[in-house]
Amino acid sequence: MIRSYGGVLIDARRRVLLREPANHFGGVVWTFAKGQPDGGETPPMAACREVLEETGWVGAVIARLPGRFPGSHTVTEYFLMAPVRKVSKPGRETARIRWVGVGRAEMLIRLGENQPAVARDLRVLATAFETLARLAHA
Repeated sequence: MIRSYGGVLIDARRRVLLREPANHFGGVVWTFAKGQPDGGETPPMAACREVLEETGWVGAVIARLPGRFPGSHTVTEYFLMAPVRKVSKPGRETARIRWVGVGRAEMLIRLGENQPAVARDLRVLATAFETLARLAHA
């Protein structure tokens, strides 16, 4: 499987940033920024670049999410990130972005037709908030 890296941005109000892929690519309606690394990039660098390209936001890595999350062609490792600032519009792969609470995020992710991707993204969402809670208690 091909390696991919992504980021889950959660702000101080405990809202998560979701992206809507253009044309609901792959049967996915709402998801997280992710993609393959460019030459020489470390996993955190690739995740930050993908977040910037697909959402227009600069993110600061807080922690690596435990586990690997398989998709149809890749296995993705995610990083929990804090939003730093919005610097541009999302790239052409993204129709729009939304900051939402965890309950709304679950609902939006479930709109997808690709059930394996829905299950993966729900697992990523839960793992991100579990990791955030664990860090808050450390």
